[in-house]
Amino acid sequence: MAQVFEEQSDRIAKIVEQLLSVARRKPAQWGEMDAGATVAPIVDLLEHEARRRAIRLEFERPSLPLKVVADVDQVQQVTLNLLSNAFRATPRGGRVRLTLAASSFKASDGLHENPSVSLVVDDTGCGIPDELIGHIFEPFFTTWAEAGGAGLGLAVVKSIVDEHGGAIAVSTEENAGTRFTVHFPVTGAARAQGVVA
Repeated sequence: MAQVFEEQSDRIAKIVEQLLSVARRKPAQWGEMDAGATVAPIVDLLEHEARRRAIRLEFERPSLPLKVVADVDQVQQVTLNLLSNAFRATPRGGRVRLTLAASSFKASDGLHENPSVSLVVDDTGCGIPDELIGHIFEPFFTTWAEAGGAGLGLAVVKSIVDEHGGAIAVSTEENAGTRFTVHFPVTGAARAQGVVA
């Protein structure tokens, strides 16, 4: 009973911590950054977890810097959340790949292309059933409740991407894997904040 109590207490503490991170998330601190240098420490941080789970973690980026105006902490949060989800979905012996590239995405008017840096997380996991795809960005929606998931990770990702004026897309196939593609505009929301002319 004591062990069960301790495990459930830890789970509750994690949920409360996630709730507070959503409620208290500070406004974005805009600045120019190199996406590769920003994301690399998160990949390094998760290398041990990948080895523990017997998952191959790959990181691909161009040799030249990928400059974008964004909030460093929030880009790292997006990376951490997406990789953590990919680890949960991927069985032992599988692969998770993070790719950064210069890219573009369609503006909300559907006519213009916005230059961006794309952050893509691919896994070889279980995929997401069609009937759940429409709910994955909703707060508190989770398929990992028994594993301690609170259903806030992807909701936070979506909120950050929206604040940056970016875009997020998901493609998935059951028992084959999932790909999340995030676009951070090169200037995007930062232009409205007066960071760039």
